[in-house]
Amino acid sequence: MSKIKLIASDIDGTMVPSGATSLRPEAFELIRRLQEKGILFFAASGRPYGNLQRLFAPVKEQIGYLCENGCFSFYHDRLLHRERMDRELGQDIIRAVIRKDGAEVMVAGLMKEYIQPKDPDFYHYLNDVVKYDIEVVPDILNTEEDYMKVSVYEREGVGDGRYWRDMFGSRCAVVTSGLVWMDTMPHGVNKGSALARVLRELDISPRECLAIGDNENDREMLELVGYPAAVKSAKPEIRAIAKIETDTVEHLFQDILEKI
Repeated sequence: MSKIKLIASDIDGTMVPSGATSLRPEAFELIRRLQEKGILFFAASGRPYGNLQRLFAPVKEQIGYLCENGCFSFYHDRLLHRERMDRELGQDIIRAVIRKDGAEVMVAGLMKEYIQPKDPDFYHYLNDVVKYDIEVVPDILNTEEDYMKVSVYEREGVGDGRYWRDMFGSRCAVVTSGLVWMDTMPHGVNKGSALARVLRELDISPRECLAIGDNENDREMLELVGYPAAVKSAKPEIRAIAKIETDTVEHLFQDILEKI
């Protein structure tokens, strides 16, 4: 592992265990130690930028961000890239979510998320529990900002996502992002495509990168890098891609530091 120059890690289910709302405290010190050894760290998540900065507050100025499942990336407060979804497609997805009982829609902007909640609990969950930067709008079809990602939230679970893939899979990327979220992005947009752009920008080879994840939206990122890793709680198909398996990301970081 002496060739590793960058680590990209999924967050929910990987660094933040299911049911938890924060990182383990030791993660920050380990990230600092990795940086001191010349290994950059990027948070790779379906979460928005502002939320990730709060989550990584003690090291937020030192790390990079792959946000909204690869729709845009930041490093040292510089926007490295941004994707855009066809507006007609985005509106078709929004209308479909509005029609489906028990489903809520969230539209990703660059610095905020837009919702028009059917159930007040959806706003409470986003604002008070996961602490997103939320704007409640009277008509979500009339937001002015370009669409990047349109997300579906189903409190009872999105299952394997087949319902949404059957409806929109021919027109855009459709991936599960945890138990209750389904994300739609332009075709070809994912954490792997975003990481590839970041690596080109930083002149780092994918062979010199380690990525770790647990869910289907981590697949392309793991397939890209020289060191694909998974937590033991990952989906079987993701564990099958990994060359490295660990119980926690922190233990993996410790192993890397010991082997340098």
